[in-house]
Amino acid sequence: TVKGLRGVTLNAIVNLTSAANSTFQFCDEAGTPSMSDWKNELELVLTLCAGEKIAFNETVSLMFNVLNGAIDQESPAIFLAGSLGQIVTMREVPVIKPNRPLLGVPNGSDPLKIVVPKFSIRSI
Repeated sequence: TVKGLRGVTLNAIVNLTSAANSTFQFCDEAGTPSMSDWKNELELVLTLCAGEKIAFNETVSLMFNVLNGAIDQESPAIFLAGSLGQIVTMREVPVIKPNRPLLGVPNGSDPLKIVVPKFSIRSI
């Protein structure tokens, strides 16, 4: 689960791309491969497809597209959490932000920081 996705828009179902060497696949609640469920407009829930497994010490890297909002916002607090039914629970941990400038924007490399461009129009 990815929580805190404030200020962005995702489709109701999110198409996921995982690392090229991944040996598993995520599904939505209906069992559709390479999909996930977008809940409460702030939470992306990832579920392994039936019979899929993540190997011990396997790195999981995901990519998905979002549409930025139309107003400026600082990078929100984003958290990752996980569970394996009622057997194992990974407590919520914050996503580490790089806090580096990007394209002249202070902390522009932080996830979901939105800066709406503003232009001054001059005439001669």
